[in-house]
Amino acid sequence: MEVLEAELTLNQIASKYELLPANVKNWKKMFLENMSLAFDKSTVVKEYKEKIEVLQSSNDSYTTPRKRNNNFEILILNKLK
Repeated sequence: MEVLEAELTLNQIASKYELLPANVKNWKKMFLENMSLAFDKSTVVKEYKEKIEVLQSSNDSYTTPRKRNNNFEILILNKLK
């Protein structure tokens, strides 16, 4: 917040919190480029829903029961008799 208020310079803020001035500058730049996301939740929610769908489908492929190998089952059952 202090960076956005501009009461102190980036160097002063970096010094105050023992940060590199370049990091403070980058954080400010990133925030300003993406601050609309803080107010437009629909975009963020849409991105996360899409990501969740991809992960769920990926997870489903691991949890879907596989077709059994009947020949293997017959072999095992015959050995048990």
